[in-house]
Amino acid sequence: MASTPNRASALNDPLQSALAAAAKWSRLTHLVAGFGSVGVLAALDLMTGSQTSLAVFYLLPIAMVGWFTSRPWSVALATIAGFAWFLDFRPLLLPGMPTEVVVWTCCSRVGMCLTIAWLIGALRKMYNQQRTLASTDDVTGIANRRALMDIATRELARCARSRAPISVIYLDADRFKSINDRFGHGEGDRLLREVAETLRSHCRKTDAYARLGGDEFAILLPDADADAARGVAEKLRILLHAAMTLNRWPVTFSMGVATFVKPPVDAEHLLRAADQLQYAAKHGGRDAIVAAAA
Repeated sequence: MASTPNRASALNDPLQSALAAAAKWSRLTHLVAGFGSVGVLAALDLMTGSQTSLAVFYLLPIAMVGWFTSRPWSVALATIAGFAWFLDFRPLLLPGMPTEVVVWTCCSRVGMCLTIAWLIGALRKMYNQQRTLASTDDVTGIANRRALMDIATRELARCARSRAPISVIYLDADRFKSINDRFGHGEGDRLLREVAETLRSHCRKTDAYARLGGDEFAILLPDADADAARGVAEKLRILLHAAMTLNRWPVTFSMGVATFVKPPVDAEHLLRAADQLQYAAKHGGRDAIVAAAA
């Protein structure tokens, strides 16, 4: 039983690798490869005669174009593939066959290719939705811990190559539980969304921010040294305080700011360092910022 996940993982890895490799192609490359493949297959089909059909291989370029481009392109390619399939099959139709039978034969083949194109489009939509759900916090709509850790891992590798500093701010809402206790969880969720909107509106495009869970958030600041990170934390604390005052929420924020001149070994270490500083800020009286450079 224990080996089943390993076998599933082994089967998924080649597929994931193939998708990752194909995803690096440009849109134009996918279109050229898809339409070119159908053209080559159609030519081979006509050359080999009606007794040998390559129709099943049309599915691969249809799937590729449907997954990596857009539905109109996959519909166009599926229509061409369906007609090519019909032309290969046409000599097998008996002489004098009624026109409606010929039309039905053509439409059925085109329809089958279009069905594949539609299914691939629907599958891609479901896949993208699942990826979004897996990386998005359902209360605030911003990234969750998993997404932030993935981004942090990539940024650590980049900063290691460029020898650039990296900082992270870990913030926690002081006395957040009192909001849920006094006004209900709906009001608590509204407060969390206000925090998320503040981060969304005032963080740089190069920054990454996420709700880690409960009332804890983190902001990743690539290429930010200790002074810059401390400045961002001070600015956010002022903005958050104004938002809390406007909504009459008796909540303040404790923040830990960790800066690494040399990137740590992994993203967990990066986040843990900031969390410890946030813990020190909270137990030092709350509504404070504790910063340190590693």
